[in-house]
Amino acid sequence: MAQFDQGGFSLPGRDFYSKDDAKSQEIRKQYVAHIANMLKLSGESQSQAAADAAIVMQIETELANAAMDVVKRRDPKNINNKMTLAQIQKLAPSFDWQRYLTLVHAPAQQTFLVTSPDFFRGLDRANPTTSAGRLEGLSQMAVSA
Repeated sequence: MAQFDQGGFSLPGRDFYSKDDAKSQEIRKQYVAHIANMLKLSGESQSQAAADAAIVMQIETELANAAMDVVKRRDPKNINNKMTLAQIQKLAPSFDWQRYLTLVHAPAQQTFLVTSPDFFRGLDRANPTTSAGRLEGLSQMAVSA
């Protein structure tokens, strides 16, 4: 059975995005600078790289906030959510799940295991916060890098 799990953030865990102590703030600051540097090396201007790095951090923070914490993930009843593709599509309607499954050549099946439904609701909330064109541009840059 295919499984959809939370992910999409680069820092080691969800707490790295939410803790307010000085060390966590410094880690996030350095991470955003790193993203901006990578985007600059890929050809973006300094100002555009800084703006895009802020977008990346915003999206990752929203995804981390929607992610299930490690304590809840230890309980099997929290992560064993069998769903049809139609049910998954309702969790995150702005994401084309059928197209994704086609592109990754997933075998046809009736049900999927969704480990964190709230994460996918969060994925959908994170999607409209930036323009589709900017997201597409960033994802194309990531694929070509």
